[in-house]
Amino acid sequence: MESTVSMVDFISVIAAVLAALFAGGSLWHSVRTHNKQKDLIRELGCLQRELTALDLKNAKERELTKEKAAFTARFVGFGSNGSKHLVITNVGSTQARDVRIDFDEGTYFVLQSEVDELFPCELDSSESVKLLAIISLNNKATRESFTLSWVDGLGRNSKKFNVQYR
Repeated sequence: MESTVSMVDFISVIAAVLAALFAGGSLWHSVRTHNKQKDLIRELGCLQRELTALDLKNAKERELTKEKAAFTARFVGFGSNGSKHLVITNVGSTQARDVRIDFDEGTYFVLQSEVDELFPCELDSSESVKLLAIISLNNKATRESFTLSWVDGLGRNSKKFNVQYR
């Protein structure tokens, strides 16, 4: 009987040791998981601050573009005789004031008298100015180069254009 009791005691001791090892492993795993969660919460806080900073930056940029004029320029045909206009359009979101045009090497296609008559001017958003374009037989140029300058909500700006006559 004594050997059976000792065998039962021995099995109980082994079971208790295994239970203690299992409990210790579970405790160690819980502590590790808790530490990882703390690290993730810290990382999430950093990411949230970065996201907030980016949102503020984007909001400022959107606010600035509300005050910005921007321009396109292209030759557009009209009528059946092949005549063209150089069309300069304010594609920005605000009015451009004191719009000026400076032809770098003189005009090739646009009449200087029209330039003098129409510039300087003011162009609202989506508004255009059209300059009659002509071509002469002795003209070898294929492009019209000029610099456009204007004042908008961000101050004085300029843009160079090199528009192909087609």
